[in-house]
Amino acid sequence: MGIRLCGVGRWRWRRHTCQLWCCAATAWGFSCAKVGAPSGGEVDRDPPVVMGHTPATDATDVPLYEPVVIEFSEGMERGRTREAVFIAPRSEVEYHWSGRKLELTFDGGLKADQTYVITVGTDARDRRRNALDQSFTFAFATGSQLNPGRIEGRVFRDHAAASGARVWAYEMSGFAGEVGAELPDYETQSGRDGSYAFERLSQGIYRILAFTDRNRNGRHDPGEFLALPSSDVTVQADRAEERAGDLILTERRAAAPQLERVQVLDDRRLLLIFDRKIDLSSLQLSLKGLGVVGRYAAPKDSRRVYVLTQRQEGGKQYSIASLEVEGHSIAWDNPLRGSSRTDQKQPSLEAQEPPDGGATTGHSLTLLFSEAMDTTAVTGIQWVETDSTQAPAGSWQWAGLLELVFKPTVPLTPGTYRLRARLEGLQDRAGVALAGSTAGFEFAVLSESDLAAIKGTVRKFDQEQQPAPTWIVAQGSKAGRTYRAATDSTGAYYLGGLIPGNLAVSAFEDRNGNGDFDGGSLDPFVPAEAQSVREGPVATTPGAVVADIDFELR
Repeated sequence: MGIRLCGVGRWRWRRHTCQLWCCAATAWGFSCAKVGAPSGGEVDRDPPVVMGHTPATDATDVPLYEPVVIEFSEGMERGRTREAVFIAPRSEVEYHWSGRKLELTFDGGLKADQTYVITVGTDARDRRRNALDQSFTFAFATGSQLNPGRIEGRVFRDHAAASGARVWAYEMSGFAGEVGAELPDYETQSGRDGSYAFERLSQGIYRILAFTDRNRNGRHDPGEFLALPSSDVTVQADRAEERAGDLILTERRAAAPQLERVQVLDDRRLLLIFDRKIDLSSLQLSLKGLGVVGRYAAPKDSRRVYVLTQRQEGGKQYSIASLEVEGHSIAWDNPLRGSSRTDQKQPSLEAQEPPDGGATTGHSLTLLFSEAMDTTAVTGIQWVETDSTQAPAGSWQWAGLLELVFKPTVPLTPGTYRLRARLEGLQDRAGVALAGSTAGFEFAVLSESDLAAIKGTVRKFDQEQQPAPTWIVAQGSKAGRTYRAATDSTGAYYLGGLIPGNLAVSAFEDRNGNGDFDGGSLDPFVPAEAQSVREGPVATTPGAVVADIDFELR
């Protein structure tokens, strides 16, 4: 038989008794109440927690057919939470929900004399989509004792703690597969502060990696951020707890960037749009029947590359003869129809350094434009001097197609400046004048005594590596200025000349000597250079030296 729903002129089956009561109440003359989420009150933003579990933490002699039960503090998003439960050793299990409890039944039962580690990762979330702050791990054994090992570490991305990264650990002594391609022995997720821990490990040599699982398939795929270790971690019986080096998530580019679109903009420009940011210096392009005279990336989107050409013939077909980016040859067979249309859009001022209200050392000022400019036109630029502005002596120089730099004859003296430049004569390569006739600067020039400094030491734990230069890198959070200094033979460093403010600071061992951090490769496996990131910004103040900014490289 069917059950007729209130106010609905058709018959349906329903499971919920509240709906049955509602329909019956209507038949008896009562009004129906709307069933739904409660209105009013504060939105739940508290993260869920694991309230309890069986077997108990570090339980031993657990019966082989005892299920694992995990109880949460509130109702959970079941599918997402189930995906966030990791079991080591990897096992086939069935999942059953009963309210806030998740039961894991092992197919064929537990193995004898085995330590099991159960982890609920930070992808587990409640029905309001609040995720766990930290992964929750507990262990038990079917034998009389548990494995003693523990490895802890941190995951970072762009100097910030990386939450929710998948962290894998392989025990390498008996592993003959491909790291990153095959599933690991142990798995967890980084917490809100970027930290992670593997508990109850057996003795052995472990290789750890982390990645952002953007497509949530439980595996690392090309294009996802990946962090590789600088060395393996050994867990020994006499020293069971070990700390791994910081894992630094870096963007792993696909085998080759993909060219998504080529557009003829006007009679002297093409636009190439790639599927990701590219290294512009690696781009080599030749066109059949048309000369290439320059190229530049959009100031705020390096996926978009503008190609400057000789004057095109309207309606004539051209084609890409060869295109190479980052060492990869890219084919593009679609013809390009030349344009007779001239560029009519006015270029504009995109950014300036220092920004308004910023600070500088007074050695240069920079203007950044929206498109390639005529770099022969600088003679018309003049400082406007009024009662409230100044006109420093110096010269304007082009540092690229988009960047114009003012170099004072002598560095600007300390103080507050208000400058205004008349940008007469500036035009793009098509002869279109700049939109806006002036540019203003308001900034402070700091004296040497107003500049800040940091100092500290870097301690290296891996003594097997050949000695390599170690760099300290500090980056301003607002203006994005980057400062660098090398350690001396004792590991000490001093980094001065800093504009005061908050700095993100890190250290890395430059094993390949190229001056930049290298994140290694997965296939073939090459370890990353050792890097350590300072948690939280380092606050610097005028004239002060912040000491004891120390690092450990593992």
